[in-house]
Amino acid sequence: MQEALNRIDAVRAKYKEVYGKAPDVVVRAPGRVNLIGEHTDYNDGFVLPIAIDRDVIIAASKEDEAVLKMHSLNFESSSICPLAKIEKDPANPWSNY
Repeated sequence: MQEALNRIDAVRAKYKEVYGKAPDVVVRAPGRVNLIGEHTDYNDGFVLPIAIDRDVIIAASKEDEAVLKMHSLNFESSSICPLAKIEKDPANPWSNY
């Protein structure tokens, strides 16, 4: 758990460095693997998922502009996407997901 808290702290610090303020919210979703069953749980099937030590951590704040500003710690790059015209960013393929 301490490792996850350290990663959350790193995300908060990078957010402040990149955007000049603390994030309004930070959320974390643990990764998971399915030991049995895949895409069957929503059809009343059986699955046996377990959490793993990977995660996705997102820090976010509301902006007055109608744009999505993203920065990846893993790729050390930023991308900006106007919400009125969402397009792929060929320079930052990580942001297309």
